[in-house]
Amino acid sequence: MAGVSPFPNHVGRWVGNADALSPGERTAAVSLYLALIIQTCLSLCGLGRQIIIEAPLLVHNQLFAPALARSMGVPVLISGDATGISLSASMLFGGAAGSATGTLMAPFDHPGFKAHAER
Repeated sequence: MAGVSPFPNHVGRWVGNADALSPGERTAAVSLYLALIIQTCLSLCGLGRQIIIEAPLLVHNQLFAPALARSMGVPVLISGDATGISLSASMLFGGAAGSATGTLMAPFDHPGFKAHAER
């Protein structure tokens, strides 16, 4: 949809034959795309020293966080907070930054990812 995302003058589309992709391949493609879009949004907003992922949908995605860690170049942690919002809310209202605990994600390691992200 035009007018949406950090690229408002572009319309998203699949390249190649998307119908030939398995459900797992589609999930992987969307996970990488989401990591790159979030990287762009965070870069436009300004970036902190670390990223803490709390959203349950993203916490359980095994490709998203490593891809985000690779593209951002800062530590990415998966929060141990089961609710998905309490730490973020406390930080918005003056909670101590850096008090989060979680699992540190290793950056995604694929030789073509950097070139793909730059495109």
